[in-house]
Amino acid sequence: MTIQGFIDVREKLSVILDEIDADFRRAAVIAKAAGLKAVELRMAFGRNIVELQDSQLKEIKEYLESLDLKVCVLATPLLKCFLPGEEDKGKVGDQFGFPVNDYMTHKALVGRVVEIASFFETKAVRCFSFWATGPLDEVKLHRIADLVAPVAEEAKKAGKTLLLENEPSCFVKTAKEASRLLSLINNDTPMVHFLWDPGNGKLEGEDEEEALAEAGHLVKHVHLKDFVVQDSKLKFVPPGRGTVDYETVLAGLREMGYEGFLSFEPCTGAWDEASFAQMVKEFIRLEKLAGGRGTS
Repeated sequence: MTIQGFIDVREKLSVILDEIDADFRRAAVIAKAAGLKAVELRMAFGRNIVELQDSQLKEIKEYLESLDLKVCVLATPLLKCFLPGEEDKGKVGDQFGFPVNDYMTHKALVGRVVEIASFFETKAVRCFSFWATGPLDEVKLHRIADLVAPVAEEAKKAGKTLLLENEPSCFVKTAKEASRLLSLINNDTPMVHFLWDPGNGKLEGEDEEEALAEAGHLVKHVHLKDFVVQDSKLKFVPPGRGTVDYETVLAGLREMGYEGFLSFEPCTGAWDEASFAQMVKEFIRLEKLAGGRGTS
């Protein structure tokens, strides 16, 4: 069934801009041509968004405005770092131009992140749960909550909301783990919401229906990636063409009245205008199929 209140998917599709092309101008033109009305900012000018100069941010904003594209989320690397004292105990994952791995530097970055988010007129800021150095037990979970909370409080005072993403290279890898962490941080006042990446969860073996049951009510933003395994090798493919059951994901979000953005992060390299437009069309068709059923 189609749930009343679920916003038209065409109005809420987005993309991490540098996933299309490293040249933000070319990427923005391709996104606009495919019918998108919003983008996420992560990298431009070969650098992470948090390290850009004001003049560069102004150039990006003016160009996006010329195409009538808004910024829905600032895809920062906030807290994609090591827990204090664990700097030499684990591996570093994708950093997207921000090779800084200590907590205090990330914590001090919040002020600048808030400035940039305000400049682009968005309230949503992406964050993570520290590089994983071992299993996520209850002691570790409480420690992470204690360190995320002051960052979230500072962002909240500035009118911003942290969106914590499940990420295979970080401690919180699944929707279930995100739900456990957010229950410790938020208490009576929600300060951190969930940025759900079903593809990342699937990489960890998480079932889509279980993820929705665990954390669907916490989701405020969704990243779209997909993959297949061929000859024991992982290969990313456009969302809807791989292992992730996006019909179940979309049907479940419909049932919950989800009104946030669905943002492409295909991880497949640069796109041209025709191929990106085709991916968007295929995903819209998939969403229509999902609209004809529920998860139960």
